[in-house]
Amino acid sequence: MNTSVLVLRYDRDRPGRYAAESHRIRAALGHDLAAIEHIGSTSIPGLVAKPTIDLLVGVGTLPLPPRVFWAFWELGYVHMPGLGTSERLFFGRGRGTPEPYNVHVVVPGSAVWKDNLAFRDFLRTHPQVASEYAEIKRWAAQDPPHYGERKSPFIEATLEQARAWAGRSDA
Repeated sequence: MNTSVLVLRYDRDRPGRYAAESHRIRAALGHDLAAIEHIGSTSIPGLVAKPTIDLLVGVGTLPLPPRVFWAFWELGYVHMPGLGTSERLFFGRGRGTPEPYNVHVVVPGSAVWKDNLAFRDFLRTHPQVASEYAEIKRWAAQDPPHYGERKSPFIEATLEQARAWAGRSDA
């Protein structure tokens, strides 16, 4: 089992990969889709990242109706209940390939939705903070089993700043 965390330089193909995948999801979900956003490190221009494209998919309600689970399955996604919560369902596609995708299914306007967009937008508009995050990611990648927990304090502190920057006092 490969336990390494591969953090790569920014890849200019990321926005195109997101656009193509979001188009596939839009076509499959139709009226069940409320909104879709590119999130995660691959959505920040210039930021180092794992090759995984993260998509925030907004739906009208959770739990999902069976037809939406079926649509994701037909697109090649696997539901991963252990990585989700009551406010976020998690699906993955292409694990172990050069072009993996994660889909985070939430209700638009929820705290999870707002937090993901605030964090992304804050990093996009604060290049110094994004640069600090890149250094944290490189450092965290040196200890793959603890990659997530090594990044966590920085993410939590930055999310607090992002919420204040976005004018939010909730969450």
